[in-house]
Amino acid sequence: MVLAQDLRDSVLQAAIQGKLTEQLSSDTPVPKTIPHKNTIMTDIKIYSDIPDSWFQVKIAKLTERIDAGKSPNCNKISVTSNEWGVITTTAIQWGYFDMEQNKKLPEDFTILDKWKIHEGDVLITRAGPINRTGVACVVKKIDKNLILSDKTLCLHTNYINRDFLVICLWSPEIRKQIFNIMNGMDKQQVNISQKNLGNVIVPFPPIEEQQRIVERVNTLMSLINEYEKIENQLSALKATFPTDMRNAILQAAMQGKLTEQLETDSSVEELIKQIDKERDALITSMQYKSDKKLTPIDVANIPFDIPNNWSWIKLGYCSTYGQAKNKATLDNINSDIWSLDLEDIEKNTGNILIKKKAYERQIKGDKIKFTKGDILYSKLRPYLLKILIANNDGICTPELIPFHMIGDIDSKYILWVLRSPHINYAINKVAYGVKMPRVGTSTMINLLIPLPPIEEQQRIVRQLDTLLPLCNEL
Repeated sequence: MVLAQDLRDSVLQAAIQGKLTEQLSSDTPVPKTIPHKNTIMTDIKIYSDIPDSWFQVKIAKLTERIDAGKSPNCNKISVTSNEWGVITTTAIQWGYFDMEQNKKLPEDFTILDKWKIHEGDVLITRAGPINRTGVACVVKKIDKNLILSDKTLCLHTNYINRDFLVICLWSPEIRKQIFNIMNGMDKQQVNISQKNLGNVIVPFPPIEEQQRIVERVNTLMSLINEYEKIENQLSALKATFPTDMRNAILQAAMQGKLTEQLETDSSVEELIKQIDKERDALITSMQYKSDKKLTPIDVANIPFDIPNNWSWIKLGYCSTYGQAKNKATLDNINSDIWSLDLEDIEKNTGNILIKKKAYERQIKGDKIKFTKGDILYSKLRPYLLKILIANNDGICTPELIPFHMIGDIDSKYILWVLRSPHINYAINKVAYGVKMPRVGTSTMINLLIPLPPIEEQQRIVRQLDTLLPLCNEL
């Protein structure tokens, strides 16, 4: 995460500047020479803000040697034990070495001593993507025979605290040095040569302070790691909070927990009687066909509790969903009519992204007519929640099902019902088809709808119209 990484960078930068620990007069002075080819440490000055008691030294002067690995496919002379393995770059992580990240060597591979990995070695990734190149660690424990790969380097040193050296390599200022000396035109795929790594300059404090820095960094990194877990959780919560809050509000609305139930509201039983009356009239006038697939309500299948003055009703009973569609053929489509396709509708919101007339499209095949005020429901990939109320007459793809409510049921309330998490889950649970799932007509007409009195439907709509835009802003 951003803040946790910023904290790490700040700690590491403070560490290599001597700002994380105290400089003690009792510390052993930094030696002027190192018993490595009689190396004399010159006081190179590229860092202007380190303590006077520190030196600045090239890595080459602090190491006995820097070994480079070789591809196990490049040297096939003699047979070696199959117990040997070659490490992968993923084995090298900041702060630890993953013993399990290795691959088996070919049986006819010759192993040279300079490729062998030993406890205490400092390993660094020399090649690969920019985010993985230059990652370093100290091998604390090794329980199998391993060699370097051609994408790794090994630093052998007894002249600097190896954990302190890794802290230096980990710090943003020295990583910038490494980045600037990398070979490769494509900075996404680069490498570090042994010579170039040896020319990287690191600060060199007294040996006792090196150890204090290591201990201090380890303590702080442990705290930052714990903080990062919390930060990750907060980021995940932040990412999901608007959707979770939206779903919670919708579900509360469907259970009567978002609005007050008032004694002055009309009876839901009277609303159902009105639906029965209109439905019977439509059947008598042959405008509505009683669907045999519409089954009675089974009390055992009631999904959740609703207030006592509400009732459950099936979508196919209180709407025209599942009834015969009014088709528009190519020879009778008005060129100026609104032509709606699925790609015109924004997922999750149902907002119209673009509004085209028929003459602006290359229409193929039959379309379905709809009228202003119809609810349009996408039976294709219903989890996208492409549901809306038509604000004009038009034609649409057969994947959109236009329907209207019977009785005085508020269409906007039904729109929110179909968007609610439980209803959406119930629909998608039984959708058929893998790549392009669809919901069947039988599922939709038998969908259980929580039905409040009309006045409370309207209160719920007003509340949702107020609260849900706030979730969108979040």
